[in-house]
Amino acid sequence: MNRIIKSITFGLAALVAGCSVNYPGKDSGNFSNGTATFTKYVAIGNSLTAGYQSGGLKEENQDVAYPRLIAGQLGIPDAEFTYNNFPDSGTVGTLVLLGFSTTTGSPIFRTTTASTTPGNSLQATPYENLAVPGEFLYDFLNATGTASNSWQQTRLGSTNGLFQAILRGTTQYHSLQALSPTFVTFHLGNNDILGYATGGAGLNGNFSSTPGVAPYTPVTSADPLATTLGYNFTTGYSLAMDSLATLGADVALVYIPYVTAIPYFTAVNKDSVTVNLNPLTKAKIYHQESNVQYVTLAASNVLGSTSTALGDGNAATPYGLHPLDPLGGKYTLTSTEVANIKNIIDGYNAVIKAEAAEHGWALVDANSLFQEIAAVSGPTGPGYNAGGGIRVKTDFITGGLFSFDGVHPSKLGYAILANTVIKAVNDFYGSSIPPVDVTRFISH
Repeated sequence: MNRIIKSITFGLAALVAGCSVNYPGKDSGNFSNGTATFTKYVAIGNSLTAGYQSGGLKEENQDVAYPRLIAGQLGIPDAEFTYNNFPDSGTVGTLVLLGFSTTTGSPIFRTTTASTTPGNSLQATPYENLAVPGEFLYDFLNATGTASNSWQQTRLGSTNGLFQAILRGTTQYHSLQALSPTFVTFHLGNNDILGYATGGAGLNGNFSSTPGVAPYTPVTSADPLATTLGYNFTTGYSLAMDSLATLGADVALVYIPYVTAIPYFTAVNKDSVTVNLNPLTKAKIYHQESNVQYVTLAASNVLGSTSTALGDGNAATPYGLHPLDPLGGKYTLTSTEVANIKNIIDGYNAVIKAEAAEHGWALVDANSLFQEIAAVSGPTGPGYNAGGGIRVKTDFITGGLFSFDGVHPSKLGYAILANTVIKAVNDFYGSSIPPVDVTRFISH
């Protein structure tokens, strides 16, 4: 079916880089290793590591996941860096841009028919890209292919079939152990805060999640939420790193970016939207919460609704566009909530930094990268110089850095992330891995 983000005018002209299906070239492997050994590379992570784009996981995009790009620059043959290659329909249906509304200027999408079975599910060995979309830090040591003991199952009461499809009956750590890696990139922790933020940052007074909102993973045991959940990020990350250290591999740990830098929180103007209310008009957005700093992308599909499931059901007071039926807190972040989310992420990153220093591993500052790009984005921003004459922004659809779901990078975005990892690894280990040629991701 077609999906219309129906309440926003973006003032768009044409799409920019990041939507090409051209694949990057592979390096010959002629570079210096420095003090690292790259013979067997394995990637640990979630959707950002798996190559997830536009709401789905599919082979076309998995082939340009940033670990896959790094493997190419290391000269590793495709057969030695495998992943669960899902058909190009995608795992949960992938957004495809059809065009833009002639009345509102809003993008019109359709979703592909979903597939849940990878094409190489009978591969005898674990995949070298072990990333599982939806994975939390807890899952690295605990979740098996059945997902019955994943964070989503035990804390959130929901299931994730991708654990079975990708891990196939064992934990991510044990799969990693079976591969005997010499080099590992570890990129977990994003989901420990993302769902909380995209759900409007709602926790009730008993420190349990409000309906439909995932709780964040508390940074330390001092947070009362740690008692409720029986887990905290500091202890969990330390256990994961101690386990990883037993493998004797060289490692690069990746920081967690501030989630508010993604288009999911910037696509909708917090004050007004252009809506088709016969005639087309500019409407003020009304909020239940005060000091609203961001309105989520999800709000674009409910603004103006007269459904009783969302608001008061009165056609004279469209949801979110009338003071008597304001937009609920699940669709907004206040300045206080934003500050709290950033403090949590700062806490996570402090833990990651300390563990990298303790174990003598490289540290990839993905947070600074996305903040730097966000700072030069927007209608008047010059954009971030990605190399080869390419400039990108965090702007929804037109920025080039993110895919159509407003959360995950585009192909070009993953290439930029790959180069950020490569630079950090080169700087720390004294290697000279060549960067990915980002110009290969531009349609000609």
